Amino acid sequence: MSVVLAVLLVGSVPGTIAAVPSVATAGPSGSAPQDRTTQTAATNGSALETADPAQVIRINVTESGNAVWTIESRFRLSDRSETDAFLEYGEEIADGEREGVYDRSMFDPHVEAAADATDREMTIRGAGWNEPRLRSPDGSEPTVGVLSYSFTWTEFAAVDGTRIHVGDAFQGADGPWLSALVAGQRLVIQAPSNHGFHDYNLPVSS
Repeated sequence: MSVVLAVLLVGSVPGTIAAVPSVATAGPSGSAPQDRTTQTAATNGSALETADPAQVIRINVTESGNAVWTIESRFRLSDRSETDAFLEYGEEIADGEREGVYDRSMFDPHVEAAADATDREMTIRGAGWNEPRLRSPDGSEPTVGVLSYSFTWTEFAAVDGTRIHVGDAFQGADGPWLSALVAGQRLVIQAPSNHGFHDYNLPVSS
């Protein structure tokens, strides 16, 4: 029997996956993690062109209330030379040979603030860079290169019987720490396989 995922996050749409459209940033304290990978992913001295969207933040909520976060930086690859350069760069980041843009120190303060606001014990585990991936949106040759950083945020959502409430972890003592996205960013929330969405018509800050 299907149960319900009650999404209490700013802006979402019904379905297996909810995507929040890009909106104006509310400032450093209220916006999503900024994507600076484009300034370092380069071939022949030139930065690779970003794809649309340039960054996707995926939050895969599990039945236990934990959530797997994956932050993707996406690049358009126009030829074999750019593809090879992208793969080499991505593998060096994944292997620890280059310093990546993200690390858990960027998220630890938000986890601590959310734990205080929700009175749930939270932590980050399994943080690290993944192997670079090539994607082919239209089924032809790969045209998008994806660099991704992932971690598990424990007790991110509140579990209440057959309901999983998502949203309170975005609150801190000074208000929401993620209240807006910038152009080129997308936030995607995915429910457990046997869950649906409820309470999804909520406003997005602008």
